[in-house]
Amino acid sequence: MQHSIETKIEQDGTIILSGLPFHEGETVVVVITTRPIGTGGEKLYPLRGLTVEYKNPFDPVAENDWSATR
Repeated sequence: MQHSIETKIEQDGTIILSGLPFHEGETVVVVITTRPIGTGGEKLYPLRGLTVEYKNPFDPVAENDWSATR
């Protein structure tokens, strides 16, 4: 099982992880990476979750751009 969590390093250099979905005594591997510059809170998919409305969804699109219809 793989689990990802984001946290900040405390002033004394410690990291506190809580609420992990593992059982007591289970062996885990901890990999620590820094967040790449430029991904600090920016949305990668700014339209995700927005309402989409299709007007005339069955009308042809770019019909004149197809060479087969000429």
